[in-house]
Amino acid sequence: MIRSLFIVVLICIYTGNLLAEEVKSAHIIVALCDNQYQGIVPVPEKIGDGDKPSSNLYWGCAYGMKTYFKRSKDWVMIKSYRISDIILERVIFKHIKTNTYLVADAYRGRNINKAMSDFIRSCSGKESDILTVKHNGKEVTIGIHNRANLVGFVGHNGLMDIADDSDVYKKLYETDPIFEKGASNKKAIILSCMSSSYFDSQLRMAKAYPLLWTKQFMAPEAYIVKAVLTGWINNESDKQIKERAAKAYCHYQKCSINGARAIFKTGW
Repeated sequence: MIRSLFIVVLICIYTGNLLAEEVKSAHIIVALCDNQYQGIVPVPEKIGDGDKPSSNLYWGCAYGMKTYFKRSKDWVMIKSYRISDIILERVIFKHIKTNTYLVADAYRGRNINKAMSDFIRSCSGKESDILTVKHNGKEVTIGIHNRANLVGFVGHNGLMDIADDSDVYKKLYETDPIFEKGASNKKAIILSCMSSSYFDSQLRMAKAYPLLWTKQFMAPEAYIVKAVLTGWINNESDKQIKERAAKAYCHYQKCSINGARAIFKTGW
């Protein structure tokens, strides 16, 4: 009897440790701002060079993904490295209070179509992978693409540039049957101008769920991502997460809260 109780206690302790060590991850694909290859209103040359992450508007600037999270007191950067000539840098952050990891990839600006395609493939389950990194002397396995708990796209809405070009559109999404698998309502965020109008059919076919996307023109900056992740980590409702995003946007853009609320949308 005593031995049986001892075994039960050991199982409970072991199970508790497993639960404590559970890892959650968010994988954000960032298309670097690019004056030359994207249909954007030109920004200053230095921050609009899609070949240079370190100074890019969406990566290296104050509110860019890498810089903003690196300066955050809530996250710590544990790794940064180059992947390829398309993914110019990958950064991995850990949330200081939970076992939550953020993986962000900086795609070369001219490869924005690849960035969008990889995002949709991640939503659909066609793109799936894991990373193993060392942190505090331990190896940690982190899911990315469809293996992440949350996926996202940040940057210019490249679908605006090809919406009237059926051949390019088909090449990007239809010639490869990326939607054949489905992702069981994978949660996704899309921070780009009017994303709910342009990405609707893609997310529906991919069986993904839009946790946060946009209805108007906007600045896709990292403080919105941080606001979403904070609410997501805290298991807040979709409406609460949307409100966090609106408050962050209101604060940094110096606009009215009602104006900020009108930009964002959650769900269908």
